[in-house]
Amino acid sequence: MKDFEDYANGLTCGLQFKAKYIDGVIFPPTEAQNLGLWAEYKMTEALPKSGTAPHPELLASGKYAKKYADMLIQIARFTHIMEYYGFKIVDKGVKLENNIAVGTFDLIVITTKDIGTIPAGTTCIIDIKTTGHMNNKWDDYGWEKNSLPYRRKLMIQAIHYSWLAEKVLEKNDVPFFFLVFSTANAIESNIFWIELDKESVYPQHEADIARVAEAIEAENKSGWKALPDIKVCSECPIKNSCPSFTDVPTIYKISVTK
Repeated sequence: MKDFEDYANGLTCGLQFKAKYIDGVIFPPTEAQNLGLWAEYKMTEALPKSGTAPHPELLASGKYAKKYADMLIQIARFTHIMEYYGFKIVDKGVKLENNIAVGTFDLIVITTKDIGTIPAGTTCIIDIKTTGHMNNKWDDYGWEKNSLPYRRKLMIQAIHYSWLAEKVLEKNDVPFFFLVFSTANAIESNIFWIELDKESVYPQHEADIARVAEAIEAENKSGWKALPDIKVCSECPIKNSCPSFTDVPTIYKISVTK
């Protein structure tokens, strides 16, 4: 849904969207994504969606590259956090779905002690994030606590997973936590409990699902629009078969008025 919103706003290529979400093409992770996938794998022992265990970047000496060595400290902190707050893992890397939506959950846990107003014995969702934008209030994917409610591209996951978990698990309230670790240093980490106004948020989310599904079907019929870009095309997994591939810069017309 996030990527389709970008496509609808002319920010991402429709042919890439189709390849990734409709044709099932596996896009290789970026360096930052691989670090995050490896960290999540080490924390949870759950394989990523590709089904292949990610590998760390090693130096010629065989030692971990610094960013991976730092992440080992964060991985140990994850274990400490889970024990400290009494989160007991009951499932990991699990796919939940109903007739209109699907989601793959990092962790489903049960609380073994009270956490604020959340009583012991409560089923919760934990999603793990690694980021270089800790405490950044300007970036769309910045994790600064005061601006988080306005980060639609981040909050849509909390809304979707909370809504889907309640539908599939048939529970009235499933608290959602983001557990966020910095990739810029080995110290910073945050836990965000995302509390939702379900009476307004859930109906809007269901309407958004229906709207996006209808729009995707319309694009399937009319044809997805390419967005050729020399850098994006050079890194695209479907570039060898793409009719819109370009290796020259696109001409942009810039109009200047007095």
